[in-house]
Amino acid sequence: MQRSFVVQQTMAMAAAIVIDVRPVAFQKEHRMRAMQHGQTRRAASGLAILMILVLGAVMFGVVFYAGLKLGETKRSEQAEASSEAAVAKAAANVPSNVGNDDEKYDEDYNEAAEEAARRVQALQQGETAADPAEIPPISFEPPLLDFGMVQPGKLVKGTIQIRNNGDKPVFIESSKASCSCTAVDMSETWIQPGDSVAMEATFTKQALGEKQAAVRFKIQGYDEIVAVDLKALVALPVMAQPAYIYAEFDNQTHQTQVSSGQITIQSIDDMPFRILAIDGGEPNYIGFDPAVDAPRSSYEVAWDVSDVNDQTCRRADGSKLRRFWAVETDHPGCPVFDVQVRHQCTLPEKLGNRRWVVSPQRILLGELRPGESTEVDVLMKWLPNSQHNEEVYSVLAESPHLRVEVVSFDRARGKGTEDNVRLRVTASKDIPEGLIYENARVHSQLFNAPLILIGRTAR
Repeated sequence: MQRSFVVQQTMAMAAAIVIDVRPVAFQKEHRMRAMQHGQTRRAASGLAILMILVLGAVMFGVVFYAGLKLGETKRSEQAEASSEAAVAKAAANVPSNVGNDDEKYDEDYNEAAEEAARRVQALQQGETAADPAEIPPISFEPPLLDFGMVQPGKLVKGTIQIRNNGDKPVFIESSKASCSCTAVDMSETWIQPGDSVAMEATFTKQALGEKQAAVRFKIQGYDEIVAVDLKALVALPVMAQPAYIYAEFDNQTHQTQVSSGQITIQSIDDMPFRILAIDGGEPNYIGFDPAVDAPRSSYEVAWDVSDVNDQTCRRADGSKLRRFWAVETDHPGCPVFDVQVRHQCTLPEKLGNRRWVVSPQRILLGELRPGESTEVDVLMKWLPNSQHNEEVYSVLAESPHLRVEVVSFDRARGKGTEDNVRLRVTASKDIPEGLIYENARVHSQLFNAPLILIGRTAR
């Protein structure tokens, strides 16, 4: 009995110990879980605060960037308006009665775009008009260099005196012509106070029409660019007014509305001459009979393209309507010149992926004797924002009677967009007598473009 009682007492004490220990373990575990939960809550709160700070910074950046873009947009709109005004002004000043006015329009448009680009840059940079005191103290004599009438492809020279009107020496850092048709070199030139230096400028151009250019000078110590203007009339002794035949086309009915008209063909030097042919045929004179009347210095000639099929672009005799009509004369200074035909069937070839054009799109060769050669220049004009990653390496004429070789290729300097290409055209020894009107293709590494060669075979 006593042993049984001892055992019972011992077992009761052990049970009490176990019962007493379990709550302590639960309490420790509860406290540990509470501590972990508190740490988790504190970490979550810190992360939330960090996210709020980051989000605030992002929102501030967005608002700040939007403000900058709004300012740029306003300046760009002002610049665009200035650009459109400059281009519109250039287009409005293009004469339609002298030379190839399409070439003139392209030249003026490019110059207007260049001027507009300078205005855009000035507006974007927040520039204001220059103070008169910041304008370089130089003047030009004459203020306009007029080369007068220049025959296509002929190189002429002129001189302008640049005078320093200030009391300090002037240093010309750079000089640049606005057109590849003009060449000057006055960079790194000093002009002493009261002195003047001579600037020689050369001019050459194939495209017919009135040409205006400028030479711009950067003077050390001055932000303002100063410029002197140049102009020339590229023309042959005989020309047409207007310089094109305009057959008006209705885009809604897809039919030619105006298919006939008249032009004046006259000699600039008032020398009497005869018209031998127009587009290979007899001229249709108005008020003149070549069998009875003596040669004149001016003729009224009628034109008619009513026989052209607007769908096939073929004439009644099956020939294709040409984009340029060759006018042959017996004037000693003008054996042949051309009149452009503006018609639905004579639109320029589409560019596609090509990023350059040939200018001018036709070359006047004058008179060529069998086996004789002549050299001419054309321009490889790049479209805006194009990479100059090609060059002209060959020109192939469709006719076996003409061979065209690339003599030289001069890449435009700096940000220029016109590469100069010199070509040599050679007539075969068995070339037929009469009009030369040949199509050719100008080839680069990737693409090719059309070029028309117009001339006459001399015997």
